Amino acid sequence: MSQRTIHITEFDRRRLAELLDELHRTGYTNREALQDLEGELSRAVVVAPQDVPPDVITMNSQARNMLLSDYLLMTGQTRRNFALADPKLVFSRIEDRFVKLMPMATLHRIMAVSLNASKSMEKDIVVSLQLTDIKTNDPKASDHYTFNVRKGILEVNPPSASKGEFEIVTDSLTWKQLVLAKLNPKDAVANGKLVISGATPESFYSFMELFNF
Repeated sequence: MSQRTIHITEFDRRRLAELLDELHRTGYTNREALQDLEGELSRAVVVAPQDVPPDVITMNSQARNMLLSDYLLMTGQTRRNFALADPKLVFSRIEDRFVKLMPMATLHRIMAVSLNASKSMEKDIVVSLQLTDIKTNDPKASDHYTFNVRKGILEVNPPSASKGEFEIVTDSLTWKQLVLAKLNPKDAVANGKLVISGATPESFYSFMELFNF
């Protein structure tokens, strides 16, 4: 297979390197996936977010696909590794019963690597998320999250973040379906599964368009 040029920001290079170190320390079993990602990382070209050419493969898309394809492997939904596949193909293979079980931390890592750097480079926006069913299922689990999109980077629950410009109110399954592109944002609002507090639905649509879902 011919090698293709991978462009990556310095922030994402450090983030992926830390993720790889953590996976090695915790005895992660999918060694082939780790080796593939390490190889991609070692030959990636480090650039500023605004300098990523629109017609090249980015490490963000590679990392997102690795996370999703590995989730499929761990839950027994496929025996193939789709790390370099079309993300829509990966999304379509996640069964609804497994979507419910996906940890919120995994979902938000997918969000982070799905952020479109060129669309979000000039943004500085804070959005809050309230999940209405979390406390019912697990009283100790967090039901509030804060997303800060700033200069091509997504931070989840940053300690210095101010109150969100608006709040997304929905249940955990609807939120997972939105991030995994199984549910259209406009449909979620129209059928009452999601409510926007403090802004119009258009603000929510604009926020979701910053990601390559």
